[in-house]
Amino acid sequence: RSWYCAHRGRLWIAATAQKLSDQDIAGLETFYRTYHGSDDINLPSEYPTACLLGCVDVEDVLPQDEYREKVGN
Repeated sequence: RSWYCAHRGRLWIAATAQKLSDQDIAGLETFYRTYHGSDDINLPSEYPTACLLGCVDVEDVLPQDEYREKVGN
C-alpha cells in the first residue's frame, strides 16, 4: 500500500469474494513459475474465495526510503 496506516497488532488476511477466472489463475501461476525460475513449484490445486487465509502481526509501518535504510536493498 502507498499510504500510512496507524494500525499495529494482529491483521487478518482474507481472500476476495470474487472468483478468479481461469485466465487470471493461469497468469498468476505463470508469474510465480517465472519468478522462482522453475515449473516445479508447489501451487494450490484450488483458490478459495470469501474466507480467512491467515494473519500477521503488524509491528511497524515505514516509508520505503526509511525501510531501505533500516533493512537494506
